Amino acid sequence: MSINLYNMDYKDLVEKLMKNKIKVDLILTDPPYGVSRSHQLGFSNMGRYIEGRGEL
Repeated sequence: MSINLYNMDYKDLVEKLMKNKIKVDLILTDPPYGVSRSHQLGFSNMGRYIEGRGEL
């Protein structure tokens, strides 16, 4: 068993994994701080933020 930690944008990581045909069991992400602030990011709630990310 091995554990790899990456400090990068999840979209870049997924692209890298797919390009190298690497399979993983889990990708754990942390949304940006203050994501629920609709006046800054244009999302009125966390659900709309998640919907905007699309499927992996």
